[in-house]
Amino acid sequence: ANVMLESLACGTPLVATVCEGVTELLTTPAAGMAVTERSPQAVADGIRALLSAPPTRQATRQHAETLGWDATVNALRDVIFSAARTGTADPVAA
Repeated sequence: ANVMLESLACGTPLVATVCEGVTELLTTPAAGMAVTERSPQAVADGIRALLSAPPTRQATRQHAETLGWDATVNALRDVIFSAARTGTADPVAA
């Protein structure tokens, strides 16, 4: 996962197969795309699709900035405050 984060921080979008952690990183087209099938053909198709409409390096870097510890801690804080206010850990329900 560190290699993926480093790639995004450099402004290079990803093409990766779906596995634990990948879908959490690839939440916007600026980050790249996840392919569901684990095959060379699926990955090649994903690369072609990404190259046909690549995000800007700036957009990919900006996405990477949302993945740091600050964003993680702030999201966790929101869940804790929501649970304290509403009795549920769902910040959307708050």
